Amino acid sequence: MTSDSLVDELVEAGATRLERAIRTETPTLAGPALEWMRSLTLTGRLADYFRHPFRFPMLRLPGWAVEPEAPYHRELLADTTYSTMAGYYHIRLLDDLVDRQPGPPLELLPLAALFHTEFQSAYLPHFSAESPFWPVFRSRWLRLADATAVRPAPETDQVAALLTRATATVGAVVIPLRALTLGMGVPERFERWEPVVLELARIDQLIDDVLDWQPDAERNQPNLLLAEGTRRARPGEASAAWVVREGYRWGLAAVRERLDRLRPEAAALGSLPLLDFLASRRGAADTLKQETSAGLDQLASLALWFDSPSA
Repeated sequence: MTSDSLVDELVEAGATRLERAIRTETPTLAGPALEWMRSLTLTGRLADYFRHPFRFPMLRLPGWAVEPEAPYHRELLADTTYSTMAGYYHIRLLDDLVDRQPGPPLELLPLAALFHTEFQSAYLPHFSAESPFWPVFRSRWLRLADATAVRPAPETDQVAALLTRATATVGAVVIPLRALTLGMGVPERFERWEPVVLELARIDQLIDDVLDWQPDAERNQPNLLLAEGTRRARPGEASAAWVVREGYRWGLAAVRERLDRLRPEAAALGSLPLLDFLASRRGAADTLKQETSAGLDQLASLALWFDSPSA
């Protein structure tokens, strides 16, 4: 059994375990909490959110790093998977509330205590207080908490600020990586995998911002592509207009370039699932470019016509 097939099983168990914890420990919040969590997936099933084929493989990456050992440490992989699921909901809840995004009502804020407790306590049976796991846990988790509140001021370099925020936000993904490499007796793999995982997570953040630029512009939300527009737009041109004219294509090209640069470093890790994932992301970026190119050209031409002095 591969780590991927085992994780598929563990995700279902993790969803059941998390729902049970919510209903048992926070019964007052359980109804609206589960309604919000189910709204994040089209099927209404918690496990399906983490199985979406285009989702960042936060549950699979740690297993890829420790294969072929992963299937033989089911209990640790189960707790790591469950912890990451709870941690994701903690981050998503706070991030959406801070950004004032539609979705979770403010009344769900106390639920963050449950998500955090489940996220951390899953590791307690596996690592003593003196374990080198905990410094990584503490630094990455608190850095993420601080970054959640970042909203760059207009007069700052918004791209740099958002890149710093993205690095801190995605940095939590290395916590389960540290847990599995330590717990399975291959701690040296953490140092090799950490930079690849962090860069892959940053690329995924850029992909999200390229795809979500329009709703983010409408809600005035932080977005890397729109922030890049403040650097590259013509004088007097809005960031959204720059995205239509050339920014969307620039963003997809940047994604493809970064994936290509990452491939040799990823190949050195010897993980076929990791290389397959990189290839799938590269292929998706190519497909988006092909499918959107004609429409963007038409929009850009129309924008230039309206901007023309003779129009």
